[in-house]
Amino acid sequence: MDKKFIFTIGRQFGSGGIAVGKALSTKLGVPFYDSEILTRVAQESGLCEEVLKSHDEKPAQSVFYSAWSSPFCGTELPLGLKVFLAQFNVIKKIAAEGPCVIVGRCADYVLKDLDNVVKTFIYASPETRIKNLVEKLNVTEKQARSMMNKADKTRTAYYNYFTEKEWGKPDSYDLMIDTTQISPEAVADIIIAYSKGRSTK
Repeated sequence: MDKKFIFTIGRQFGSGGIAVGKALSTKLGVPFYDSEILTRVAQESGLCEEVLKSHDEKPAQSVFYSAWSSPFCGTELPLGLKVFLAQFNVIKKIAAEGPCVIVGRCADYVLKDLDNVVKTFIYASPETRIKNLVEKLNVTEKQARSMMNKADKTRTAYYNYFTEKEWGKPDSYDLMIDTTQISPEAVADIIIAYSKGRSTK
């Protein structure tokens, strides 16, 4: 590719977005970031990694709640908002270091001012997602459906609040790919083909 791209991946819970990201990372030989971002945020911000995990991709309500539950007061930012901003800063630093794959955490929005970002959203049929969750997490179909619905609501609230865009809507991304009948490796190939075509423009 002529241009060194940053690949961001938004995903429905259980759609295989992480598997797609890892396949893309392997094929391109570039770093992969998902929960790894939290480790780096902890190192650079001084915030406890457990605290970061408890606020990771949480909706706006959690940020407002933290304003009351946080030990910080006065002009100090609420803990939830501090976590959010710390993640954004780390994502920008990661992108500045070179080509990579970043899953979730509004990375597509954080990097919206860069012209070398390929923004993909991964989705699948509810039946496929439930099947994936049952197999991966060893839960019942009822539990999987509940987890799926809760995760989608949480991600929607988080993304829509902080980006002022709509999670999972076509105009928020470059590519929308249904993984119901296609492997993560094949999806990665589609994303790579798109980036190659775009790099020639």
